[in-house]
Amino acid sequence: MRQKRAKAYKRLMSLYSQVFGFRSPFQVLVESDFLLDACKKDIDIWKQLATCVQAECKPMITQCSIETLYKLGPEFQNVVDVAKSFERRRCNHREAKPEAECVADVVGPTNKHRYSLALQDTRQRNQLRRIPGVPIIHFNERGVLVLELPSPATLAHKEKEEQARMTAQIVTHPSLPNVIADPNAAASTATKRKKVKGPNPLSVRKKKGVDSKPGPSQQSQRPEPAKATDTAVASVEALSDANEQPPSRSKAADTDAQQSQRNLKRSRESEEDERPAAAQAGNVAVKKRKRKRPKKAAGAGVGSAHSDSE
Repeated sequence: MRQKRAKAYKRLMSLYSQVFGFRSPFQVLVESDFLLDACKKDIDIWKQLATCVQAECKPMITQCSIETLYKLGPEFQNVVDVAKSFERRRCNHREAKPEAECVADVVGPTNKHRYSLALQDTRQRNQLRRIPGVPIIHFNERGVLVLELPSPATLAHKEKEEQARMTAQIVTHPSLPNVIADPNAAASTATKRKKVKGPNPLSVRKKKGVDSKPGPSQQSQRPEPAKATDTAVASVEALSDANEQPPSRSKAADTDAQQSQRNLKRSRESEEDERPAAAQAGNVAVKKRKRKRPKKAAGAGVGSAHSDSE
């Protein structure tokens, strides 16, 4: 079997396991027509069924199906021997019934015992597709053993079960005690999105010039702010009092101090102007003192010497 087909069959059997409670080894109820085709093709029926369901399987057959094989005659004794190797499923029919009726009675309206059916009759297959949760195995036109896709009844039952589980989870959730068990409500809650939250205040950098929030002790110590009307009345009264009062003595004292500072500054500037003049005069006097006397001429000395010798 190809890998792609094997994966598809494994996915189908997992669907039956999750929704309808099938478990390994799977019980495969075999009919006489399917067994005849398998013996004609000379295939290993045990191995092929296990490959088709992708797990261990347990082939089973009813007593009515074996009676049908007996009626075919001794020519099909080998087929009867293969059927006897399967597990016998009791159908509780004292007299042998037609095989289609026997299988329908064993499966029932809900497939309570979770049987997988291996049969070839097209009419019977169409009738069994109306029952949800019945896997059907048969040989196709090319003689390949195939597992049919889930029937519409099986898919409808699957969707119903999923919807019931969703509503049950929503109603029984402890944080949602008042939710109504309504499928529309479940769909609306599933489509809601979470709101975008703001940044963490501890990780945001504080703006400059903004004081941190005061604690509860500081808030209790702060005086209550005065009302706007009280502050306006107080400011108007202060302005009226300032206009009525005469100029105070502090302004006169300020003018006297400014005048004395100006006089002191002028005297300092005049002293600084006089200092460079005095220093210049002293320098000139020192230069005059340091003037050197002119040297005597050489000829004058010699002449005086001659005159003394004479």
